[in-house]
Order: sequence, then C-alpha cells, then structure tokens
Amino acid sequence: MSIKLMNLAWDIKMSPTMKLVLLAMCDWANDTGFCFPSMLTLANKACISKRQCQRIMSELIAMTLIAVVGNQQGGTGSRRYQINVAGLREGDPNGGGDKLSPVAKVPPAPMTKKREGSDAVVARTKSNHQSEPPLQGTPHSINWSHLPQLSQKERVVVVDMLDGVAEIQHQDIVDELAGALRAKAIKAQWPGWFRGVVRQALAGAFVPNHALAIQCDRQRVARDAQEAEKRRAEEKRRLDPEARARGLAAMQAAIAQLGIPPKETKSSK
Repeated sequence: MSIKLMNLAWDIKMSPTMKLVLLAMCDWANDTGFCFPSMLTLANKACISKRQCQRIMSELIAMTLIAVVGNQQGGTGSRRYQINVAGLREGDPNGGGDKLSPVAKVPPAPMTKKREGSDAVVARTKSNHQSEPPLQGTPHSINWSHLPQLSQKERVVVVDMLDGVAEIQHQDIVDELAGALRAKAIKAQWPGWFRGVVRQALAGAFVPNHALAIQCDRQRVARDAQEAEKRRAEEKRRLDPEARARGLAAMQAAIAQLGIPPKETKSSK
C-alpha cells in the first residue's frame, strides 16, 4: 500500500469509477508505483465488474497514468504495471493531458535460473493472486488503414474497450472513431469519447455516423485497386507473345470458317 500515491490520486479530477480503480492500483502499489494486481482483484476493490474494470484500465493506460511494463499478454500471471507518479503529482487528465509526464520505465522482475530438465522460468515474486487470462480480441483483425495516427499500444486499448461488443460491430465502431477524428468532432480525449460509443453499442443504440464516410473511402480504394489490377492484367496479356499468337491463330481460324480467302501478298502476284 502506498499512502503517498493514494493522496496524489485523490487530487486528480476524473469520473468516480475511474478514480476508484486508480485508488485501488495505488493501494496495491509500492511508493515507486510498481504493482501487479489481477483484474479481478481491482474490480472487487472498486466494486465494479471485471469487464468494466478492463475498459477503465485501458483508458488509464491511454492517458499515460498507468503503463504495462511486464507480461503484457497476461495468461499465466497478472500484468506488471507502473503508475505514473509524476503524472499523479502534476497532471490533470480532464485538462487535456498536457501536464502528464511520461511513465518511467522500470526493469522487469528478476528471474530465477532455468531448472535443469525443465523449460519453466519462475519469477522471484511472492503472489497468491488469481492469474488473469489474456484479453480477447486482436488489433490485427481490424482494418486500421484510416487510423494511422494510433500506435500499436493504442490499438490494443481500442480492442480492450470493445470487449463485450459483438464482433460484427467492431469495424463499424473503429471506423466511427476514425471518421470522428478526421472530422475533428472529438473535443476531449478520444478514449473517453470512444468509451461512450462502446456503451451505445452495448445498449444496442449505436448507429454509424462518421463511419459512413470512412467506409465509402474504403470501398472507393477497393474499386480503384480492382480496376488497376484489371488494367495491369490486360496490359500483361497484350504484351505476352504467346497470348498474341493464340489470338492471331483464333482470328485466322474464324476467317477460314467464314470462307473468306486470305489476302494475296505482292510475292504471289
């Protein structure tokens, strides 16, 4: 427990549920901000569902208040987190995030040597916390061509927020984000805005708006690519000697069937 970090977290302006999750992280962390609680533990401390806790953690990571510094995929153990101590002291997430300091990188937990006859590597950490399974979904299954400004970590945040939404809606919701960013329709930080869109989708009230322009662009690009491919294939056939020979032979066969005598050349006169 870090009383110092909890006191800093109390002064940050954010939604009550998000602050509860941040306080739970600070309660788990040491004074340097390092901790590795399971998602279920955080959810129980904040009195929210595990799914909601995952979404809030994704937002805290996007705001650089928290960073994943170890075991990023989860699975056999909880993720390792680093709280942005300088950001807690100086930052205001609702003020645009300009004051947030970058999260300091910490070295991974020391590992024991591999035991002979075993491929397992055991971390020197005492923990009886419940291990978390990896988050569902993958940023590679979504077309990100209209969101080049998002880093790989930010794309993971987007996928984490989509947890619980029908997969058939994932692309539409991501396109909604792309269209809104392009139209400069998001006045605050995009993670909070995107979370509101996800809530609409979970409630069955999401209707694509900005996504329509993105989808029209994607269809236009696909049509242009198909037409370009057709032109390349036609040019290739036109320049292929074998294809030209086959075409000439077919034309001569058709002329012979029609009974048209071939034109006399000068040498035959």
